[in-house]
Amino acid sequence: MNISVVYDELQQFFGNLKDCIVIALCIILLLGLYAFPRVSIFTIARRRALRFAWLAWVPVCGQFVLGSISDQYRFLLTGKKTHRRVWLIIIEAVYVIVNLIACVWILLIIAIGIGIGLWALFSTGLFALSGGGVNLFNVLTDMDGIEQVLAPSAITVLLLLGAIILRTVFHSMALWDLYRSCRPQSSTLFLVLSIFFPPLKPLFLFLCRKEDQGMPVQRF
Repeated sequence: MNISVVYDELQQFFGNLKDCIVIALCIILLLGLYAFPRVSIFTIARRRALRFAWLAWVPVCGQFVLGSISDQYRFLLTGKKTHRRVWLIIIEAVYVIVNLIACVWILLIIAIGIGIGLWALFSTGLFALSGGGVNLFNVLTDMDGIEQVLAPSAITVLLLLGAIILRTVFHSMALWDLYRSCRPQSSTLFLVLSIFFPPLKPLFLFLCRKEDQGMPVQRF
């Protein structure tokens, strides 16, 4: 048997095995990033006897559970109902819809851009074959309807930014209540780091999952 052939086959096998290991590790990491914070929120909600704690595992609906934790804390603290769970689930749904619209619009813009480019090249080629000349830049910039593409793009960007800001504000308010109910002495630090360094948020939630240091005594 040719040694070089065996070596090539082994190299190919281990190369494929390496790719499979990298893919598997990436999948495990993504699953961990998804499950790690949800374990903590589910644990907190279940310990505090909140209804629908299992929704923490469902995409989008996890915001409802976070809002329920915030609502319970606010009610025990002030006796007022804040309904943050309702606002959070509505805002999260709007956020997802706006993101989907933005993704579709980006794909549409890319398709339009490719079409314009091909049309410009084709038109330039026809003019060249007919003995004339044409500036490709002018073909691209003098086309009608460019503003009809840019205007919806600007609106989409503004909607996306608005959804991001609104989601960040309400999510941070609920998250601060969670931190205050678990570890009040570290709540501000946890919140600031969670906003500016999001990968740290699952760790903070995990540290808080069995804590109730800031929970008020039920008076109402």
